[in-house]
Amino acid sequence: MRSSNEIKTESPEPIADITDEPSKGWNLEGQTQTNSTNKRHRFACIPITWTWVVSEKFDRLLPPHKPILGLKRKTFCLILLAILLCILGIAIGVPVGLSRNKDRIRVSKGNPDGNFFGDLTYFAPAMGACGLTNTENDAIVAISHERFDQASIGSNPNNNPLCNKKIRITRGGNSVDVRVVDRCTGCKFDDLDVTIAVFTKLADEAQGRVDMTWSWL
Repeated sequence: MRSSNEIKTESPEPIADITDEPSKGWNLEGQTQTNSTNKRHRFACIPITWTWVVSEKFDRLLPPHKPILGLKRKTFCLILLAILLCILGIAIGVPVGLSRNKDRIRVSKGNPDGNFFGDLTYFAPAMGACGLTNTENDAIVAISHERFDQASIGSNPNNNPLCNKKIRITRGGNSVDVRVVDRCTGCKFDDLDVTIAVFTKLADEAQGRVDMTWSWL
């Protein structure tokens, strides 16, 4: 028999804490980082691949060292780009111009019977937009610059089809026939600017500006 002193108490082995070293199957954080890294590498390759594909196809279409219509590829591409921009500008500008012309036409206060309503003023004539020189005693009129320019058919205002066209101005039962010789930059669309001789047949000179109606003859 062993003495009580010889009996040794064996301490149990420590139980491993499962939280100290997580198993491989539950390492979610590491797995997430690995997946995220793989995705970054995969997506990073996409722009490079597409750039290479586009560059290769462009070189096949337009070889870099082969003249195109006698021009270097860079020069040819710049000219082609300029042409495309011009076409784009025309495509945008034409509808805008048509829209502005429609807006100008809508400014007119005319009614279906051909009469227009506006202000009448007078001016001292000289050489007008139609290329004619007149005096204060002539029965002439300057129409709105917007109406005049709208009818232009070229860069020379002398060839405007409204030049020498006749207008009848009516106010208070009196009427005067005048001839278009100029454009008035200070007039609204339906306003007219006449000589002092014409104005005084329809109103007092001191009034300066009066309302009236007019129509084409």
